[in-house]
Amino acid sequence: MKSKRFLVPGAALVAATLAVLLALTIPTKYSRRSQRLPDGSVLKIVSISYGTNHSLAWPQRKPWEKLLMPHLPRLVNGWLGWESTSGSAGMSPPHGEKSIAIFTLQEPVKSESVKSEFLHPRFKVVLCDEGGTVYESANGGSGLGGYRGKQRWKVAGWQFSKLPRDSKYLRLQFSELSADGSTPQRVAEFFIPNPVVNEGTSR
Repeated sequence: MKSKRFLVPGAALVAATLAVLLALTIPTKYSRRSQRLPDGSVLKIVSISYGTNHSLAWPQRKPWEKLLMPHLPRLVNGWLGWESTSGSAGMSPPHGEKSIAIFTLQEPVKSESVKSEFLHPRFKVVLCDEGGTVYESANGGSGLGGYRGKQRWKVAGWQFSKLPRDSKYLRLQFSELSADGSTPQRVAEFFIPNPVVNEGTSR
């Protein structure tokens, strides 16, 4: 009887612990930084910065990868997925102003599914406060693309200077034109901390 009495509370404790861990690990709309688009590709936010100068070098290799790559045959680098074209992109606001810059990475599900449109995105990004009030929109200001192994990648930068002063989070709405080129369709939405309220740089 005693063993059964201890078993029930123990099982309940384990279940409660698992529920808490699950709740902490499942991304919410405020922590999600990756979304799948209708065409099957994946859009990720890879850098967020606030200030007067914004830049990103891609791919972001680990120090030991940088050390080993020059000494390995090209075939081995390709097999490891390290062989990659690389580049950097940068943006800055007008003199005397500050802006927030968001860099996104887009990758198709399969390299063979890449279409020409993938290289020329038609995204429009609208920046809103948490409640949905629009402050500014952008059509992409800086970008680069290449391959990592056989996988195509594309990085784009988006810059905004008009930010709300009383919203803890910013809402980023990504849209593109429909197939007939007439109707904008929302394909992704992210919530990110508002640097004007929270200060600092988040990545």
